[in-house]
Amino acid sequence: DGDGDGGGAVSSADALAIVDLFVGVAAPTLALFAADAKVRELDEDAARSGAYGDAPPPPPPPPSDEENERDLPCAYTIFFAMHAALTPGITENALWSELHRVNIANGGEWIETRLLASGPRTNPWFHECSMRVIEAGDMVSFDTDLVGPYGYCADMSRAWVCSATPTARQRELYQLSYEQIQHDISVLRPGMSFREVSEACWPIPPAYRANKYGFMVHGVGLADEWPGIPYPQDWANSGYDGTIVPGMVLSVESFIGDESGGEGVKLEEMVLVTKTGTELMSTYPYDEALLATG
Repeated sequence: DGDGDGGGAVSSADALAIVDLFVGVAAPTLALFAADAKVRELDEDAARSGAYGDAPPPPPPPPSDEENERDLPCAYTIFFAMHAALTPGITENALWSELHRVNIANGGEWIETRLLASGPRTNPWFHECSMRVIEAGDMVSFDTDLVGPYGYCADMSRAWVCSATPTARQRELYQLSYEQIQHDISVLRPGMSFREVSEACWPIPPAYRANKYGFMVHGVGLADEWPGIPYPQDWANSGYDGTIVPGMVLSVESFIGDESGGEGVKLEEMVLVTKTGTELMSTYPYDEALLATG
């Protein structure tokens, strides 16, 4: 109803547009109610189907050489573009926008989070990107958390130092995180129980345990998925039974940040579980300057 002066009136064209929008969005839901469909919470069996591929969708056609750059290698292209854009004076948000730009330009879909931080905001982890201006010498860590081409998730993390030679402390943090990633990938084998994986994890030094990442390994499919394998000290609260099997895609996580403060390093790698071990899902290299000794 209008208020007498036309201020609250809705034109016929606007009303039809609203009806069209409602029908387009709500009609499928109304059809479910009309059919007396039952809605329930996602259960463990449904979650497992994503990890094991019990009921896989039809596979996409094999990519051409050009299209091959749009699947997980799209993450390589994204890393390259972000690293090139990382110069003093750029904001965290502007650097993060490079991830969006390259993902969308290559046929990607959407981003789950905004996890990019620089300098003192890198520790503890889980600060979303902001308008903070990145300075020379800052550590910059980020997590892609993106749904890319063909609807598949690419969930990897890297860390760089902006336009400066890394300090000894930055190298130490990075090398600890790298060591954790490499160790935890090396222990993964088909047939291991989730508990066995947890117990075989890299021993986190005491100073970094309080700020560790929540899981050492988690599943990846159309998004971050089951399973989530916690560290041994967290097993009683969040651990559960399961087995590593060929065909699983897993993300191996690491965050190293001292509980007393200072910068932190976030690294993450995706692997495919094979009949004999694992295969890396990305070939993007780690930072040689941060891995250097002496």
